[in-house]
Amino acid sequence: MFTTNFTIRANRGKFSILDKQYQRFLKALDFEDDYTYWKWEVYNNIVKELLSLGHTVLFDELKYRLTGGEEVNYVFMDILSKVEYMTNDLDRLYREVISFQDTDDYYRYMG
Repeated sequence: MFTTNFTIRANRGKFSILDKQYQRFLKALDFEDDYTYWKWEVYNNIVKELLSLGHTVLFDELKYRLTGGEEVNYVFMDILSKVEYMTNDLDRLYREVISFQDTDDYYRYMG
């Protein structure tokens, strides 16, 4: 099961204000259906992959933008477009986010 207790930070010191805001953002998520749950599983895997590749600055940008209220799919697509070397996993996950965006746009505009 997906956990929203994703307490990863770029350094080993105390949690920053941004880390705490990101925690509140994750705890406030509403998994009203399987689709939303699946999307956040994919987003979680993207974060794990970014951090395993050492992209802590991109993770901080992601946290900042998500807690600032930007649209989730666009944030993840933009962050992934900044990765110089896309692993096979990241490429697959990037294509899934594009699929989420297409689906979300369809339901937003068609109904």
